[in-house]
Amino acid sequence: MSTLTDRNFGILIAYLIPGFLTLHAMQPHSPTISQWLGANPSASPTVGGFLYVSVASIAAGLLASTLRWLLLDRIHHRSGVRAPDWDFSRLQENIDAFDVAVQHHYRYYQFYGNTLVVLLVIPQSDLGLLTFSEAPTWLQPLPKGAVIILLFVGSRDALAKYYQRARSLVSLTIPSERRSTMTNGSDHGGAVTRESVKAPSRESSGESTDRGTREVKPAVSGPKDR
Repeated sequence: MSTLTDRNFGILIAYLIPGFLTLHAMQPHSPTISQWLGANPSASPTVGGFLYVSVASIAAGLLASTLRWLLLDRIHHRSGVRAPDWDFSRLQENIDAFDVAVQHHYRYYQFYGNTLVVLLVIPQSDLGLLTFSEAPTWLQPLPKGAVIILLFVGSRDALAKYYQRARSLVSLTIPSERRSTMTNGSDHGGAVTRESVKAPSRESSGESTDRGTREVKPAVSGPKDR
């Protein structure tokens, strides 16, 4: 059995776990998935079923990740979490540090966000442990709502920290030449980038571009010589 590393652990929490939650919720509606999971007492789990569940969980996790990109990413970006201006020409010199930021922050953001999307899509009746079956009807959605709020807050924090680390590694913006900064640390349209740093033009330095132009002073009128 291979050793669990940061890289394959990140893939596990980002795609496999949210995808497995999706399959588990679909189990009552699909005899095939129920057989894969060994939920049917008459059929014991098999190696083939385990492989099917693994592949299907990854596929479902990728679909959840697409919905997360379509919905949750846009909500965070439009509510103050600013993505850096990526400059991947700097990636090679910072590849190890960038990989650490991905594994320690972005993979957790994917887990929080993908699981949040799965919980929003799954009906309340298929959540199992997140449902108080004996509680009044108006109390039954409370566990699901609390977990959704927790996942939203966690996803926002993980994404903000990932952008903060990545901005110092592969951002196009030159931090030491910022003209203005917002309270959240993001530039407010005043950052100086490599493309915007240009040599001063001859007009701006006060040097005339037309050397043949002379300034003509008006003649001073006076008494005519008789």
